Amino acid sequence: SKHAQSKTKQLVHQARQMKIMYDVLPAGMSRNKLNTSNYSPKIPSGLTLRSFFENMLFAEKPIGKTSYTLFRYQVQEFIDAGMDHCVIGLRKEGVAKRVHVDITHCLDKPLSMVLQGERIIEFPILSVWLKGD
Repeated sequence: SKHAQSKTKQLVHQARQMKIMYDVLPAGMSRNKLNTSNYSPKIPSGLTLRSFFENMLFAEKPIGKTSYTLFRYQVQEFIDAGMDHCVIGLRKEGVAKRVHVDITHCLDKPLSMVLQGERIIEFPILSVWLKGD
């Protein structure tokens, strides 16, 4: 729809203004179909990586389109361990599969700052491991 295309254009524009190399795949490609991202001025631009995860994992009334109930069930082991016992990696685009950059030390930086200079295709892929795994 035209509204969805407009939201996507706004998202690309905002990401590029934040110096994030954000790309959108053609409609019909599987990763494009999975992408539900859109630009929303309601989400604070200074949202830290820690706040992003705390919203998904711990918030009573999380910001977003879902309550994360199923997701929380699937990652219960990480929730029980707590953020301080996790390693967070950002998948590098355009290199061998499964190459991640450890961004755990960036938990208290705004997500937009963590993603600056990174190439993102449709959505950032974050992986989480328990320390020692």
